[in-house]
Amino acid sequence: FDRLIRSMHDLMIVTDRNGLVRSINQSTQDTLLYDENYLRDKYVQDLITLQVDDHDWFAEISRRAKKFTADIEILSYKKQRLPMAMSCSPLFLDDELDGFILLLLDNSERIEAEKQKALAFAQSRMLNDELKHANTTMEEKNLELEKAYTQLKNSQSQILQQEKMASIGQLAAGVAHEINNPINGIINY
Repeated sequence: FDRLIRSMHDLMIVTDRNGLVRSINQSTQDTLLYDENYLRDKYVQDLITLQVDDHDWFAEISRRAKKFTADIEILSYKKQRLPMAMSCSPLFLDDELDGFILLLLDNSERIEAEKQKALAFAQSRMLNDELKHANTTMEEKNLELEKAYTQLKNSQSQILQQEKMASIGQLAAGVAHEINNPINGIINY
C-alpha cells in the first residue's frame, strides 16, 4: 500500500478532521518542495485557496463531511501558487469522521487550454462582429448601386427618348427642306 501511494503521480495529502496534515506522498513532496515533517505542523487550509471563492472551504466540508471537488491553488515552498484540481473525500473510522484525503492534479494545461479557448472565442466574436459590419456596409453599398443603376437606366431611357425626338426633328427638317426646295423652284419659275 505504501509503495502504491508513493508511486502515485497525483499529489495526495491526508489530514485529520481539523485539517492538520498527517502525511503526504512523494509526488506532493517533489511538486511542492516541502518535507513531510515540515508539513505535518501545517493546516491544509493555509496551503490551499479556492480559485472561485474566498470562503472557508475546509470548515464547510468538515461540517458536511461530504466529497468536495474544486479548482484550487496550492502554495509551494518557493511561495508559488500552483493551479490544481482537488478532490477531497472524508475518511471515516467507526462511522466517525477521522480526517480527509485530498487528491490534487496539476491542471495548468487545462487552465491554459481554457484561456486559449476563451481567447479564440473572443477573437471569433470580434471577427463575427467585423463580418456583420462588413455585410451591413456591403448591403448599404448594394442598395446605393441599385439606386444608381435605376437612375442610370432612367437617364439612359430619357437620353434615348431625346435622341429619338432629335432624329425625328432632323428627319422632319430634312423632309421639309426636300419638299420646300422643289416648291420654291416651282414658285420661282
